[in-house]
Amino acid sequence: MNVFITGSSGQIGSYLVEALSNKHSVFGIDIRESKYTSHVADIRERRVIEKLLREMNVDAVIHCAAQVSVARSLEDPFYDESVNIRGNAESAGSGEERGC
Repeated sequence: MNVFITGSSGQIGSYLVEALSNKHSVFGIDIRESKYTSHVADIRERRVIEKLLREMNVDAVIHCAAQVSVARSLEDPFYDESVNIRGNAESAGSGEERGC
């Protein structure tokens, strides 16, 4: 199974990459590069997400990406809204279109 994990550099995402990599082909996406990230991209960029899902022939999407810093949310609540609401909608919508 080809699994696409958003937020692959985060606490939960990185754990899932490691846990699922033993039995599945796992592709991680995050805005930060790390050993758990296959592609550096922003989840709010729907065309990029759709292209990656198509190219990797993804069977399942696990969405773990989020902006979780309280300090950042207080400084810029619109960024929080953009990542945590719009980013979620773009990821879910892209996966749904592929039947994931």
